[in-house]
Amino acid sequence: MSFLWGSKGAKSAADKESSLQKMRADYANVAAQEMFQKITDRCFDLCVSRPGKKLDAVELNCLSRCHDRYADTMNVVAMTIAARSERLSKKAAEEEKKTAK
Repeated sequence: MSFLWGSKGAKSAADKESSLQKMRADYANVAAQEMFQKITDRCFDLCVSRPGKKLDAVELNCLSRCHDRYADTMNVVAMTIAARSERLSKKAAEEEKKTAK
């Protein structure tokens, strides 16, 4: 991975970790923007039947509910993944303790 940190002098482990964290944060930001755009497109296609200069009350209400449903679903999925990950980590730690004995 020398292309990430250049070949002129070695960077410290902290510098490399900082760079990796920034790359991860940038990737997460791009992914969130893409997801929001997909949700917006999907909800717009679902709720707006005749685009015009203004959205009527029914369309606005539909868009709001659509975005809320997606947000609620994403929260449930994220919480489920986090809980499952925590259970797996605990299970792996327990198994590691058993094999270490």
